[in-house]
Amino acid sequence: MQKFIAKSPKKNLIVYREIASSITEDDVIDTFDSLKLGTELATEAGFDHIQVHAAHGYLFNLIIDSRFSRHSKLAMEKLGEWTEQLAELEIETSIRLSLATGAAELDDTESHDSFDRIAGLGFNYIDLSSGFYNLSKRLIYPSSGELLSQRIAATVELASRHPQQDFIASGKSLIGWDTTLPKNVHIGICRDLIANPNYLKDHSNGCQNRMKCHYHSRGADFLTCGKWDSS
Repeated sequence: MQKFIAKSPKKNLIVYREIASSITEDDVIDTFDSLKLGTELATEAGFDHIQVHAAHGYLFNLIIDSRFSRHSKLAMEKLGEWTEQLAELEIETSIRLSLATGAAELDDTESHDSFDRIAGLGFNYIDLSSGFYNLSKRLIYPSSGELLSQRIAATVELASRHPQQDFIASGKSLIGWDTTLPKNVHIGICRDLIANPNYLKDHSNGCQNRMKCHYHSRGADFLTCGKWDSS
């Protein structure tokens, strides 16, 4: 987590592809069986909104992306079945996606097909982030106005093609908006609220990319924030 830009993005991209190519059809089915079990446990515990994290190079990201997985069509079908099942239970669903990977050879030729297909799967919200952890964390944690502007522009463009689909713009996006939000775009302020529970009243004191909130990937057992240490 110390280096925002991977030392060798090309090598890491090869690793992503090797891992994804090793995933079998049975692996995809088992993954969605596990999702079903996790969903049952969550709903029994009283949760009424469940998100599939298919961004940042994680498992669901790789298996639904045809650039990585040869079983992406099956994964898309399973996603559609899952959203239908939860809609019947009146449970809200969302999916987190990366608008870009951080690898120029992929992003420069990115088509809209996968995003358009997902927009037709029945998710209540599509939560838009960007970047793969082992390619470029700067896309995940945008710290410059330019990166925020690029993400916002991509979000608006995608939302304009699917006016009936609700989207969430994540990644400290609230400070990046200087125009009226499209009706189907909502602002995600999770990390800002972690850094400052009163963020809705004080927008100047939000997330500062201290990194500690991503506790699981750091091997920690609980959520914390670097700002808490200095407050």
